[in-house]
Amino acid sequence: MKPKYGWIVALILMLCCLGFTIKAQKETSSRSNWEYRSVFSTSADVAYVLNSLGDQGWELVAIDVTTTDKNNSGIKGTTYFLKRSK
Repeated sequence: MKPKYGWIVALILMLCCLGFTIKAQKETSSRSNWEYRSVFSTSADVAYVLNSLGDQGWELVAIDVTTTDKNNSGIKGTTYFLKRSK
């Protein structure tokens, strides 16, 4: 008789854990809305600008090293892509 009860207790505990996990996922699955920004620079020293943007809540998510400026004037530089929660 003991093995039967052991399986039942284990099954009940697993179902309880599964229920709590699903409930927690539903509560934390609200989508975040993001706003995006790009910064183009021809200088290698953009730490001051990026630190300033970081203080405003912006997070660096990507860097494109081989880009030209928005006006297509042929100036090569680096574009930094940032995001922050709205």
